[in-house]
Amino acid sequence: MHKYKRLLNNSLLFSVGYLGSKFIVFLMLPLYTAQMLPSEYGIADVITTTAVLLLPVVSLSVFDGVLRFTMDSGFDPLEVFSNSVRITRVGAIAVLLSTPVIFYFSHPFAVLPLLLVLQSYQTLYTQFAKGINRIRLFAMNGVLLTALTAVLNVVFLAVLKMGLSGYFLALCLGLAVSNLALFFRLDLRNMYSRNQLSWSYTRKILKFSLPLIPNSIAWNVSYVVGKFVIMIFLGSYANGMFAVASKIPALLTTLTGIFSQSWELSAIEEFTHRDSESDTFFNRIYKGYIAVLFVGASFIIIFTKPLLSFLVDPRYFSAWKFIPILLISAVFSSLSSFLGSQYIAAKQTVQIFKTTVLGSSVSILLIFLLIKILGINAVSTSTFVGFFIIWAIRHKDIANKMGSDVTFKGILIQLVLLFMQYRVTFIKQNIVCYFAQIGIALLLLFMNRKIIIDLFVSLSDAIRRRRKSDN
Repeated sequence: MHKYKRLLNNSLLFSVGYLGSKFIVFLMLPLYTAQMLPSEYGIADVITTTAVLLLPVVSLSVFDGVLRFTMDSGFDPLEVFSNSVRITRVGAIAVLLSTPVIFYFSHPFAVLPLLLVLQSYQTLYTQFAKGINRIRLFAMNGVLLTALTAVLNVVFLAVLKMGLSGYFLALCLGLAVSNLALFFRLDLRNMYSRNQLSWSYTRKILKFSLPLIPNSIAWNVSYVVGKFVIMIFLGSYANGMFAVASKIPALLTTLTGIFSQSWELSAIEEFTHRDSESDTFFNRIYKGYIAVLFVGASFIIIFTKPLLSFLVDPRYFSAWKFIPILLISAVFSSLSSFLGSQYIAAKQTVQIFKTTVLGSSVSILLIFLLIKILGINAVSTSTFVGFFIIWAIRHKDIANKMGSDVTFKGILIQLVLLFMQYRVTFIKQNIVCYFAQIGIALLLLFMNRKIIIDLFVSLSDAIRRRRKSDN
């Protein structure tokens, strides 16, 4: 039962550090949509999404190597950190030198290099903190970053009316202060040493991290390409609508992101110290995760319209039409990420790359084929297809090895129910619409009742053990 207890403890700590920083985007929607036009918010969203896409390239995805090798008893954390800083520094200098060129072609995008550098060090420091088991510090950093971002956004957007410039100024200042706080709290000045620099260590880290660069790009590229395609073919107004629609599925991906981080630690520990209970542990968590995702997505779809009417300016309300398929995409994105943690634990990053590139290639092709037919929904539909392909391949490979009894048939039945609920959302009679959706959600809950009860019992036992140990 200690496996569940550790997973629960890490999830609780990650929720402190992760929930705030992710929910701030959601909670600030009223401010963003009130102070920025759809075209401005569309541009802001493209820039931040582009930063997510380019971050693995600029940093060579070294932050993934930091976590994996720091947790490996065969590696010295100080050597891992020192060599990772060297790699990050080279990427930072290179991207900053590109600022004048970017400014020449597009003034708003000139903030991108600085944003990338700040995010590179943020991810490096936070991954190192997790690797050396400073999870509480990681959590507190999330709270600090959230508070700073919220306060600075209010000042620059609501008070000073700085618009797009204020949005990015708040984001960059928040990251800069957070990075400094991590630097001093982790005592990173003494963690870095030129004497620890070694090309052999650097090569080992890069051998692990480099295959994750195209994987990370491919993971996000269909979403980013979709935004650019929307902007080119449908305009920045449409992209602003899509940006708002994508924030509601963030409710689901925020929660799965918390779990994904704690599960990655558990997956690495299970791989390093494998025992007779490892397969049972994986199977129980996997089935529980599937149940929570499908039921959670269904209930979020029910509240999509009320949430949007409360959170955003009326100009953005029609964005609800694009949310359900984005939620279904988020389900399979989360499942794919869950299975991907097994590859990271086994240091099989090439396999991650292969599956992601295949799914993303299909997704991008479909975006261009469907954009004239489906409009904005071409991106959400294509993204869903891509993530479904990634999940299906990984499920067949990993779940079978781990002795999982999760079947494609069971997943497809639940998927069909979610698509039925999506169609129901277009019923004009609100009462009929909501009752039909509630019926589908309850049916999904009933189908997964045994799995959810089993997971609840396991987590309850873990909570009781945690309380006893605290006392």
